Amino acid sequence: MTDDTPKEIKKYFKALTEECKICYAIAEKAREKGYDPEDRIEIPPAEDVASRVEELIGPPGVRDRINKLKKKGLDTEEIAFKITKEIVKGKFIETDRSDLAKLAIRAGLCILTAGITAAPIEGLVDVRIQKNKDGSNYISMYFSGPIRAAGGTAAAQAVVLGDFVRDLMDIDRYKPSKDEIERYLEEIKLYKRIRNLQFPVKPKLIRKTAKNIPVEVTGEPTEKEEVTGYRNIWRIRTNKIRGGACLVLNDGIIGKSHKLMKIVERFEFKGWNWLSDLQQKNRVEDNEDEEKIKPVDKFIAGVIAGRPILSHPSKKEGFRIRYGRVRNTGLAAVGLNIFTMKITGNFLVQGTQFITERPGKGSISMGVDWIEGPIVKLYNGSVVKIENNKDYNNYKDKIKRILYLGDVLIGFGEFLENNHILVPSGYTEEWWGEECRKLIESKYNEVSNFSEDCKINNDRIKSLFDNPFDVYPLETEVLELSKLLDLPIHPRYTPFWEYVSEQDVRKIRKWFISGKFVENNAEIASENESILEIPLENHTLEKSIIERLGIEHKVEDNKVIIKKNSLILKELLKLDQPELELEISLPNRKNNFMGKFFEYKIRAKAPYRMGGRM
Repeated sequence: MTDDTPKEIKKYFKALTEECKICYAIAEKAREKGYDPEDRIEIPPAEDVASRVEELIGPPGVRDRINKLKKKGLDTEEIAFKITKEIVKGKFIETDRSDLAKLAIRAGLCILTAGITAAPIEGLVDVRIQKNKDGSNYISMYFSGPIRAAGGTAAAQAVVLGDFVRDLMDIDRYKPSKDEIERYLEEIKLYKRIRNLQFPVKPKLIRKTAKNIPVEVTGEPTEKEEVTGYRNIWRIRTNKIRGGACLVLNDGIIGKSHKLMKIVERFEFKGWNWLSDLQQKNRVEDNEDEEKIKPVDKFIAGVIAGRPILSHPSKKEGFRIRYGRVRNTGLAAVGLNIFTMKITGNFLVQGTQFITERPGKGSISMGVDWIEGPIVKLYNGSVVKIENNKDYNNYKDKIKRILYLGDVLIGFGEFLENNHILVPSGYTEEWWGEECRKLIESKYNEVSNFSEDCKINNDRIKSLFDNPFDVYPLETEVLELSKLLDLPIHPRYTPFWEYVSEQDVRKIRKWFISGKFVENNAEIASENESILEIPLENHTLEKSIIERLGIEHKVEDNKVIIKKNSLILKELLKLDQPELELEISLPNRKNNFMGKFFEYKIRAKAPYRMGGRM
């Protein structure tokens, strides 16, 4: 807290601290009675990361040093490697080299994991200095099952920390034999069969990693099962599966090679060039010559019974990616429309663990009410978007099929942090609003100047781009703004044109022309809309096309009735001028997802969708 922190906030946190001390005092008295395995409280209170590191790992004095480095502006990774180096150099404590190496690596790992997991203590069991066959020394790191709690990234970083310490201590590299390399492969394959691994087992990558890691990744046995091929190897003290080593090698170093490469390049660590090969084989390249980004299926590899898959890799019916954050998604959670959660059986609720196809890491789901919701088909053939409780209550028992799951709100930083290519974003209301603002400012300088040329007043125009989530333009306003500013059609009125062909568009245009417009309906007259009524009989194919487009419509009396979007469809397709030849360019990767219908620009509303599972 700072000097500017309100008194009420300071008072609140002071009360929390005092009450916490009272609770600890009571717990200490209870422990003194001797009924528990330990006569002390194992979890000491800590105010921040620096305090947690000193209390959990040590050495004494490290808390003040971490806080000083923070004040200097160093980030978490810089602090972790700095503290590791200072411990090795004996700045805090002098002890046996093996113990010093273990303390340094554990402290660095504790900083990287913010001291909130058991990984630095129970996941990294031991660090020893042992000998290669040629008599040279090397560092051996003993991992156990709880290293899983650190996550793949931190587990991989622990190995880099081990190599960093090895280099500081002038210790040679680990030199595995061919049998030891093959033992890793056999062990990981066996572990995969009895336990869950986050990433698929790839023999070539495992062999390459085992051959090149500069420190030994080993551990005590965690499973009853034993290997049958590569047994009784001189440096490996057990024939049973070493679960910690399997997790670190497969899910850590291999699975997070792209992220590890960033760290290695940033700190210029030598001897890790082989990581670039892993990275290239493990990631989807951003190849501009490709028609589309390839699906990634590793997020559903090894899925177990009872964990529903909401969407398979890159399926068009899946989640539309939308970059951004809201308060309840915090740093790394993903946002899903609350009605998507409901119509998928409430498997996903606030805080459910959720993994997405990209960037391919686990997260938790949080409900968000303003992002794009699901589009569903009802038993009577109607297609509706679930946008509010009224819609949900009206249609929840009438849903035949989910056409589109809606948005997944995910932070751009999740892709950056994981060194993953950015996939194209859907065209969103806030994007449209910023484009509108920018075009007005560049062409007219002021909104007031622009309002003189159009039929929309000052305040109304400002509200459209200042409050894009709450204020939507009418269809007439969308067309007016598009004509005057050369602005793409608002995403609320943009179907998924990228999912159909030009031939499909010509078919539905011909079908629409066969229908009729019903004007001045009392229900919608205030929005200056018309209703388009089209005959359904013998038009099953055309009906399926507008379902693919996500155009909302009702089916009544063997007719398809389009209320929303009808005026814009009329203008885009020139339905009142059937003799005109259709002039369209559909949005796709080649034209940067910007298409055109006659004089109107169209952006792809959902150029990329991705899978996700519980």
